[in-house]
Amino acid sequence: MAFVLPLGFLGAGIPFAMNREGPTLTLIGGFALVMTALAPFLWLELLTLRRMATPDVLMLSPTAFRMTLAGRTRTIPWARLGTPALQRLSGRSAARSIVVPVAGGSNLVISAEEYTIGANDLVKALSQAKAGLPIDMPARASQAAYLYIAIPASTLVLGIVIFGMTAILTN
Repeated sequence: MAFVLPLGFLGAGIPFAMNREGPTLTLIGGFALVMTALAPFLWLELLTLRRMATPDVLMLSPTAFRMTLAGRTRTIPWARLGTPALQRLSGRSAARSIVVPVAGGSNLVISAEEYTIGANDLVKALSQAKAGLPIDMPARASQAAYLYIAIPASTLVLGIVIFGMTAILTN
C-alpha cells in the first residue's frame, strides 16, 4: 500500500490536469508511465489479499499428503511420493523449494519460503509423516524483523509520500 496509494493519487490527479490544461504529450506519457508502474503493485496487493483470505495450507495425515493452493486441494497418498529434497530451482534466486518425486514421473514442488515454518523443518516433517512417525512440531519463525522493521518503514514511507503529495496539492 505504501506504493499503491501515492501512485494511485498521482494517477487520479493526471486526468484532472489534462482537463484543466488540455491533453499534452507530456501528460499522456506521464499517465501511461504511472499506470504502468501502478499495475504490478495493484496485482501484488490483490494477490496478497487473496492469500490472506484463503491461505495455502499443507496437511499431513497418516495416509496422505494434502495441499491446498489457491483454493484447490490436491491429495496424494504417501505410497506415491518419494523422498523430499530441498533445492533451489533457479540459479538467480535464493528462494528454496521442496521437491517431492511423485510416481508417474512428475514432481510435487512446494515453495518452502512461503510458509511460516523453516524449510528444513518442513522437509523433516514431510519425512516423518511419510515414514508414519509422529511429527515433531517445529518452532515458528520469528516475525520480529517484519513487525519491528518492515511495517514501521513502510508506514514511514507512506506518511512521507502522503505529506509530500498534500503539500504539492495545497500549493
